[in-house]
Amino acid sequence: MPEQPSPPWKMQWSIGLLGDFLWMNLPESRPFFAERIAAEVEEAIELDRELQPVQPMDTARDVLWYPLIQPALDADPMDEEWVSRLLRVVREAWELEPLPWEDTRYGLRVYVLENLDVPDYLPIVERLDPALYAAIRKEIGS
Repeated sequence: MPEQPSPPWKMQWSIGLLGDFLWMNLPESRPFFAERIAAEVEEAIELDRELQPVQPMDTARDVLWYPLIQPALDADPMDEEWVSRLLRVVREAWELEPLPWEDTRYGLRVYVLENLDVPDYLPIVERLDPALYAAIRKEIGS
């Protein structure tokens, strides 16, 4: 079986499938990656252990949801163009990992899709990114 080519966003110094995708497609996420990576380096030094990779769950929580998506949704007034872009990136990231999926989709489900699946945010998702809305409904249900 021929080897599958790497996706165009897979970096030489990889931060995982989700991390590489966000780094290349959402430059606003980079400062939050820097914070997450710096925290990992500090912890490894402090505990005298090897470096651990940034996990998709950490990326979804510390790089995507809390610093970017949630504040964008809660902004008054909300910048619909920015929120639409964030939702598009989430949808594209959701489609990255082929079945059987584990890490990428699980992190996105727990920290992004489930947080979007609330009365305050779901109507916004439905209006701005119907395809992501459909993915949330399919994954989480009604």
